[in-house]
Amino acid sequence: MRAFTSVGVTLMALLLAACASPGDVRMKGAAFEGSSSRNAKAVAGCIADRWKAGGHRSRIAARRTATGYSLTAATDLDIYGKGTNFVINVEDTKDGSTTRFFSNIALSSGTALVADIARDCQK
Repeated sequence: MRAFTSVGVTLMALLLAACASPGDVRMKGAAFEGSSSRNAKAVAGCIADRWKAGGHRSRIAARRTATGYSLTAATDLDIYGKGTNFVINVEDTKDGSTTRFFSNIALSSGTALVADIARDCQK
């Protein structure tokens, strides 16, 4: 009975995490922060292009903000359910830009892949 309860609690946690909005994902804190001499448009474009070129199941959307760009990767249905998986905020600074990557999926290969893309696009 104890194992059944543990499985039930784990599944409930996954289902609740799956329905996360971009704001919910940001509240978890940044998994990666970086800075670049490139402007926010160049960094955000690099991240979106690399994500799309990789043929990933999550769709990525970029929107202009008052200080730069916000990119979100969401899925309609995968093992995590429907919802926002990643949020990347890229903001212009006087010296270039800063990037903050937020993940709804702790320590997954997808999280590492997106963090690597965000890190590489800082160059």
